[in-house]
Amino acid sequence: LQAVLGEEEGYLRIVLGGGGGYGALVTRSGVRPYRIALTDTEAEALAAKLRRSTQLRGSRLPDYDVEAAHRLHAALLAPLAAEIATLKRLSIDAGGPLAAVPFAALVEAPPDAATAKRIADDQDYSGVAWLARRTAVSSAVGPASFISLRRLGGAPDTLRVAAFGDFRPAPRAVAERLAKLRNLTPRCAEEVQRALQRLPALPETEEEAQLAAGLFGAAGTARVGERFSDTAFFDGVDVAAANVLLLATHGVLGLSSCFPEPALLTSLGGEGDGLIEASELLDRRLSARLVILSACDTAGGARLDTARTGLSDGGEALSGLARGFLY
Repeated sequence: LQAVLGEEEGYLRIVLGGGGGYGALVTRSGVRPYRIALTDTEAEALAAKLRRSTQLRGSRLPDYDVEAAHRLHAALLAPLAAEIATLKRLSIDAGGPLAAVPFAALVEAPPDAATAKRIADDQDYSGVAWLARRTAVSSAVGPASFISLRRLGGAPDTLRVAAFGDFRPAPRAVAERLAKLRNLTPRCAEEVQRALQRLPALPETEEEAQLAAGLFGAAGTARVGERFSDTAFFDGVDVAAANVLLLATHGVLGLSSCFPEPALLTSLGGEGDGLIEASELLDRRLSARLVILSACDTAGGARLDTARTGLSDGGEALSGLARGFLY
């Protein structure tokens, strides 16, 4: 890790268990291990509080839980305050419940009375001491992938882009195809169909995909409408070779309790099931350095069936979709 890190950059690995945990900050100059008193159960409760405060209640967004964000920072990062203050970039590798935490939005110090009043009155967070105010924070899924990506070098001179949008809903056909391919019960297939019926067409995503691809001229391709199928995504040679991928569609954390896997919705082609499922991504070879998931619930808090998806250690928190692409 030290060999691929830049100046003023750090890689932080955090592991929690039932009796607390440990962290280790790696920089070019050394390794700083430390003990963490917070247990995984306590971290999960704080992460849940934080995420609840980012979800709409009716038409209103509640006030962000600054207190929970500060408590998490105090438990996880405060012991490293002096070291982090010297860093411009910090990659955080934290699985389990911590993968659901937006570390950039953790708070280094509780707000003063005036800032707290502005939050309560107008949801004005300009005075909050966000971690990201001084340090650029990103997520990592393990040292091996981090090192591999760094050793790939910079971006090529010409970026190849593949964009997808304007899926065509076919709830009944998708449910039937999915039931056959995944051996779902009739009742489960009916639940999946009902869930799909609540997800309408997104015609505006055709323009989104075409605009994104058009920025790159002949090096950009857009598959929209019937051409945006899961088989086109998984079998397309240009998709495998693309440096940038954009998928503009519905994202779901699971279509029913009997089919809880996160997925992106696509049109139904001659084969396939009209879904890009998290577990399927593990078998897809991609070259993309940037993947844009222009969809809801691509970083939600759903839990995955580890035995089915192979995504554990925090896959539930990144919904499996983001983590699947990262893997």
